[in-house]
Amino acid sequence: MQTLVIISRAYVIFLAVFGFIFGQLFAGDFNTGPTLAGLFGLVSGLLGGQFALKTRTRSQIIILCCVISLLGVGLDAYHYYAYLNSSGNYYAWFLIAPFSLFLIVLIARLYKNMPNK
Repeated sequence: MQTLVIISRAYVIFLAVFGFIFGQLFAGDFNTGPTLAGLFGLVSGLLGGQFALKTRTRSQIIILCCVISLLGVGLDAYHYYAYLNSSGNYYAWFLIAPFSLFLIVLIARLYKNMPNK
């Protein structure tokens, strides 16, 4: 499980920085969904390790960051399919699906190992 958490955190950090945040900087187009997914995904990945398991409040805050990041992914997908979809164009699910799955892995691990105090 520890190896899966390390891989999850690394992928979440990588995609948050280079997929969501840098992608918006490069394109010069800022939207709410990718910004939420990128910033809160970065916080979740960076602080989702042993730091989050010290107190119950830390675990709950990181779980909330993961949930907000997932909400950002949903907003980004909605924006894409509602306004930007065209024939032959696709949303990058091959990158976003593992990002979402790894956020869920972090949520499950934090929820399972949450301290009592």
